[in-house]
Amino acid sequence: MEEYDPECAPEPESWLELDEQERIFLVETYHRVARSKLPNVTAHAALHAIVENQIALSVEPVVRAMHRLRKEGLTRHDAVHAIGSVVAEHLFDILKTNQNDDAAASPARYYAAVERLTAARWRKGEH
Repeated sequence: MEEYDPECAPEPESWLELDEQERIFLVETYHRVARSKLPNVTAHAALHAIVENQIALSVEPVVRAMHRLRKEGLTRHDAVHAIGSVVAEHLFDILKTNQNDDAAASPARYYAAVERLTAARWRKGEH
């Protein structure tokens, strides 16, 4: 795999064959070429990679969310951003509250938040 385009789902096997740094680099390159104005292109690319990894691994709540968000009118790229916003919020909550004691419940909370995500809520900045 030589390029990343957030409007086209990467072929799962090819995506997962790359190491994580290569995935992030491809996403960074896409955003740099597109001249996206981002406060931190690497952090942004890492969130893209997390979402793409989950889709490639067929994480059902994330796959369902992608389909739902697309049906609700988001571009694929915006749907990746919407799901990525839930990832970022989830990671922030883990770091903020030191939820290491509750690690088993953490994925369930994340999946529930992804299931609640709608295009309308994302557009309003709600998750």
